[in-house]
Amino acid sequence: MDPHTDADLIAAKRNSFFAGRLLDHDVFFARTGYTGEDGFEVFVKADEGEALWDALVTLGITPAGLGARDTLRLEAGFPLYGHEFGDNIHPLSSTYSWVVKDKPYLGRAKMDEAPRQKLIGLKLDKIPVREGYLVYQGAENVGQVTSGSTSPTLGHPIAMALVDANAADSEQFEVEVRGKRHPAERVEIPFYKK
Repeated sequence: MDPHTDADLIAAKRNSFFAGRLLDHDVFFARTGYTGEDGFEVFVKADEGEALWDALVTLGITPAGLGARDTLRLEAGFPLYGHEFGDNIHPLSSTYSWVVKDKPYLGRAKMDEAPRQKLIGLKLDKIPVREGYLVYQGAENVGQVTSGSTSPTLGHPIAMALVDANAADSEQFEVEVRGKRHPAERVEIPFYKK
């Protein structure tokens, strides 16, 4: 995009947000790389979105759908609201507990309670798993998959799951897919680091 904008994309720092012009459109750029890649998100007025999209495709930029974005963010171990974090998930359950500040604030007493669940990464051999699939340890249901897919980068299925805190350090689990349980090994998140 660099030759087609007045913004200095090369000098932009990670997680920066700034205005610019892209192909005669006023836009905002964000260098957040939510897919885990070193890339940019482009924000444009809704009534100009289709024209900018068409212009980018004409330049040869290949569109990628939401499924591709979701697979990439899963490989990078990035949480998605309503899946790995949200109103009903304790913030310290995730791998992003570092964002919770260690100072007084409204709701701090709730943060001091130990989370009952913990987010873990799972690797499977062949069977891809999806959100909502149950996770077992022996006969006991200890949690459920929050996000899952086959990783094109790693060549096998991966998943994030919220499991009972007392089971989270275990190495072996099973995930139920259509009434049959399949072995899953706990692995570190992120699944893939560039």
